[in-house]
Order: sequence, then structure tokens, then C-alpha cells
Amino acid sequence: MPSNLIHAINNEEHIAVVIADVTEICQEAETRHFAGRIPATAMAKALLAAALIGHSLKDHERQSLQINFNGKLKTVFAEADSEGRVRGFVQDNALPDMDATMARWTAALGTESQLAVVRSREGKLLYNGSVHVESPTITRDVNQYLHESEQLYAVLEMNAQYKDQGITKVRGVFAQLLPGGDEKHFAKVKALFDDGEVFEQLAHGASNEELYQLISPGGKFVQKAIKPLTFTCQCSRERVRGMLKAIGIPSLREIVEEDKRSEITCHFCNATYVLELPELEEILAEAESEKSA
Repeated sequence: MPSNLIHAINNEEHIAVVIADVTEICQEAETRHFAGRIPATAMAKALLAAALIGHSLKDHERQSLQINFNGKLKTVFAEADSEGRVRGFVQDNALPDMDATMARWTAALGTESQLAVVRSREGKLLYNGSVHVESPTITRDVNQYLHESEQLYAVLEMNAQYKDQGITKVRGVFAQLLPGGDEKHFAKVKALFDDGEVFEQLAHGASNEELYQLISPGGKFVQKAIKPLTFTCQCSRERVRGMLKAIGIPSLREIVEEDKRSEITCHFCNATYVLELPELEEILAEAESEKSA
């Protein structure tokens, strides 16, 4: 099933609910990065979180989410934009001593983490926020960020399933109290997330309608939008050429004269760009021409 994000609103209770299924995206990310069990699952949750909390991005906006752990996993990064393009990576693609079992998440994530979120539009910073989390899980990190940094009446739950040799299902729910809503009522909604009921429903494959009814029994949700989501990287050969120009003429000349080739791999999609000597000489000539212009 293609990945997508569905946004619905209960106008009577002033609650918005976003449900995202990013299974296809996460399976592609797992394959591109040759990720083991724990890194693949962590990356899947980060990609899902980026899609969920980025559901309201406006035209040409982009939002990144980076979590640095003091455990062996180290760093997970995910990014989503207003067009539904999602990408991400983990610092270590495999943890051989842990990937055989899911019982060692504490060692992988560690005892504390730092989550940072950056929102931008065409290179212009719009917002940045961060939060420090004790006893981290990716779900806990994002919920604490929503509460402390963005100060939203919002909560999310995520479920990423890994069976046999790969990701099989990645789905999540985000709920937010809208202006005019009852905070006491939303506290009951939040309790469903905190107590694990929403997680259990996700784990057992509940339909969107069943999730709506769990969150708001008898309430009517009106579907506002369905956004297709894709694993899409913005890297390209032209961007690589531009990056080489940006390192400066002396460094670029050193590559031309000593290395005579350059091999650059994108962190996000694992695509490798190989530039041989003739192309490097062309880039150097362009850089020198632009400098003298």
C-alpha cells in the first residue's frame, strides 16, 4: 500500500487527528541503507514522526527531526516537506551485537537523548526547538518535544513492526486539541495514548475508523485531506557539483591534482556519485571562471 497521511477533524469536539502509514517509505529506506533490525526500526519511527508532526507544513516548507542518543545507535535523522517527500538515515546502519533481538533497546538508545527540530523554507530558518529526554524512546522524545517546546495540546503514538528480515508495518496517530476545544476532554484522549490503548490498536491493525471511534466514541470525524508520501531525496549530480565548488578552489584543485577522482555518497538515500578527472577539471574551471567574473 502506498504511504500516505490522512488528516481528519471532529468539529464538535475540536480535535484533529492525523493517521500516517509510511510502511513503503520505511521499507525503501531500510533497503537503501542496508539497515539492521534496530537501526531500521528506529529510522522507521523517526520517518513516521517527521511525517506526523510535519502534517501542517505550508508550501515549500521543510522540517527536520534529529535525535542524538548516548547509546550505541547514536543519531537518527528524518525530514519531511510540504510536498509529502520524506527521507532519513541512521548514523550506524547495523548493530551486530544487538540486531538479533529487540530486547536491547536500552543499550541502543542509552539513558538520555537530545531531540532537535528545525523548520525552514527555501533556506530560510522559520523555527527551531529542542528538548532533552531521560530514558528515551523515539515516541517519548517526540511527545515531550510537542509538550515542552511547541507547547501543544497534542500527543502521538507510533508502531513499527519488524518481522523475519525486514520492516512489515509502520503506522502512527497524532491527535491535537484545536482552539475552542475542552482541555479536560482532551486529557481523556491523551490518557488513551499514555495507557497504551492506541498503541495496541495500531499493533493489531485497527482501521482508521476504529481509531477515530477510540479517540472520540460516537464522534464524527470529517476527512480534510489525504496526502501521498514518498521516499524522495533532493540529492543530484548538480548538487554534488555545487558542493565541490563550495569547498573552495584550493581544495578543489588538490582533489584534481592528487586524487584525480571524487566519490560522494548521500547520507539520506545512499546514492553514490563518482566524478572522474575530466568532470572535476570542468568543475574547477567553472569555479575559477565564476570567481574572476
